[in-house]
Amino acid sequence: MINTSSRNYGIDIARILSMFFVVLLHNLLQGGVLHSPELQGVNFAVAWFLENLAIIAVNLFAMITGFLSFGRSFHVTRIVSIIVQVLFWSWVILALLMLFKSNLALKDIIIGIIPVTLYWYINCYIGLMLLLPFCTEGIKSLSQHKFSLVLGSLLIISVTVGFIRHFSLDDGLSVFWLLILFFVGYYIRKFGLLERIHSTYFILVYFLLAMISLLVEILCKKYHINYDIMISANCKNKLATPWHDTVR
Repeated sequence: MINTSSRNYGIDIARILSMFFVVLLHNLLQGGVLHSPELQGVNFAVAWFLENLAIIAVNLFAMITGFLSFGRSFHVTRIVSIIVQVLFWSWVILALLMLFKSNLALKDIIIGIIPVTLYWYINCYIGLMLLLPFCTEGIKSLSQHKFSLVLGSLLIISVTVGFIRHFSLDDGLSVFWLLILFFVGYYIRKFGLLERIHSTYFILVYFLLAMISLLVEILCKKYHINYDIMISANCKNKLATPWHDTVR
């Protein structure tokens, strides 16, 4: 029987890695590194390889949520706690900006007070939390065979026609994509995949996918194809993560 009460320090390590990856991603993309005209040759390969390795950050967070949710009941206080924390820090940051920056636009102030559109992940995560009581009731009684069929179908759709906007996966920035990843984490815990599959497999697949993505990005650059789409494509394709080493 799987022990759901004892603390798993590997999960803490996975969270730390995810947070580091989030910081790395924002430095690479929003920091202007990936699209710098000076990014050529080896520097291009290194920067995009780091991007490919770190792109699993949000996916890993969602999978951890699913992994930890197995055998636990849902409490609405989780949503309330998240909302309170987001409002607190949003107001603190807004206050500091108003104190040290005098030319804040009214629109920015309103967004800071009511940060509904400011944090996409928080919005999606709250949506995920609202769906979980119903979804977990539906999946917790599934056999491994049926769960595999459901999960396999969702993953195949997500990495193929899921790129079409009307499927609402929104390049991996949506409630539905987080829900699929939640199912992945839940499945891993429920059926003990980490105990049955050697960690070497996860690590090899993880780096292999990162290398394949890098190759595609290099080819796109060579033939002048817009490879911005690779960022969103990676969000939905980097499912293989070195979980076995981090959660055991």
